[in-house]
Amino acid sequence: MTSEGWETTEAHPLHLNLQGQTVETTRAVMYKDGKEVIATYTFTDGEFSTGNLSKFQMVQLLRRFRAKVPIGALVRVIVPVSGDRAAAEQLSNEFITANLPTVLRGLRSAHIRAN
Repeated sequence: MTSEGWETTEAHPLHLNLQGQTVETTRAVMYKDGKEVIATYTFTDGEFSTGNLSKFQMVQLLRRFRAKVPIGALVRVIVPVSGDRAAAEQLSNEFITANLPTVLRGLRSAHIRAN
């Protein structure tokens, strides 16, 4: 999104508990042309999740050294802020809590089939 002119004005790690699994994400506030959005994202292979791309790439590289097929995804939820930032953050949390477990299961399943 930064290539489209969105500026990250805030960013911090956010740990979510999804069905007993802790998922590390990053929560960012982005701004462009008077508009603000909340972006919550994680890089994941279904087992390991982090909001840090460099950290994720290092884990993927280690898997390659162990002759394992690296599978991964960027999962990003973007919610526009229309007045109340807390409401946008809550909507982001609800969406990711409801949908990310399915993505994680799918990636774990793909991982098993590939290796």
